[in-house]
Amino acid sequence: MEKKTNLGLSGGNAMEKKTGQNLSVGKVLLLIEVLAAGMGPMRLRDIATAAGMPESTALRLLGALQAGGYARQVPETGRYALTLRFSRIGEAVRAQSGIREIVRPHLDALARSVGESACLAIEEDMAVVYLDAVEGPDNLLRTLQRIGRTAPLHSTGVGKVLMSEWPQEKVAEMIARKGLPAMTRHTVTDPARFLQVLAHVRKAGVAPDDEECETGVRCLAAPLRDDTGAVVAAISVSVPSSRMTPDLVRRIRAEVVRTAHEISRDLGHTPARNLNGVDRNPS
Repeated sequence: MEKKTNLGLSGGNAMEKKTGQNLSVGKVLLLIEVLAAGMGPMRLRDIATAAGMPESTALRLLGALQAGGYARQVPETGRYALTLRFSRIGEAVRAQSGIREIVRPHLDALARSVGESACLAIEEDMAVVYLDAVEGPDNLLRTLQRIGRTAPLHSTGVGKVLMSEWPQEKVAEMIARKGLPAMTRHTVTDPARFLQVLAHVRKAGVAPDDEECETGVRCLAAPLRDDTGAVVAAISVSVPSSRMTPDLVRRIRAEVVRTAHEISRDLGHTPARNLNGVDRNPS
């Protein structure tokens, strides 16, 4: 009986030790996130405050990061910063994982969830380039969004999302180079009105295409962000206008936004937080 009791206690101690190790790993990762979000080398006090832990704990964990070559202390100020080792890790991850491979499972799930066509697009040379597509029941993507096909930025949901955080000078350059040609009678062709549309997309976090590119087809698009918070791609769902009811719009919007958040996390994005824990850059 004593042996059984001792074995039970031993297992409990092992479990407690493992739990403690997991908590320590979590705290180290939190410190890395805090340092990465800083605008430069940070004071120990600020790091501990942002991480919500005692300075003694933060100092111990920073020592572990320094020993591994992942953090450094600036001799002149005593402040802490991450090293370029993380940059090398990031480049290695990018080399191993193309965005299309990361997005594809999510795109499949999105198309199944809403029962409609879904696509992935990027911006290249001030135009939309479709990288991947999943067919819906109407096979819309065979004619509209074939992989490798290009489309105008101004008349597509994905295009407006990709442009939404551009500085005004870059938007003006695009208009000067490409113009705002009418693809359908619904296309926004007035530059001032188009700037208002982009401002609305930036605030809403999603972009519609209300038959602006192809007559009879409506879309909803959302941005994909990388580890820097930059918009690097967009996903969208396309639906025949005849089937796009207000209820379906709400459901597709929710699913597109949720899927975009999940993909962005897989791309390394985490919303920046201020010292009060409030998201500064939700995606």
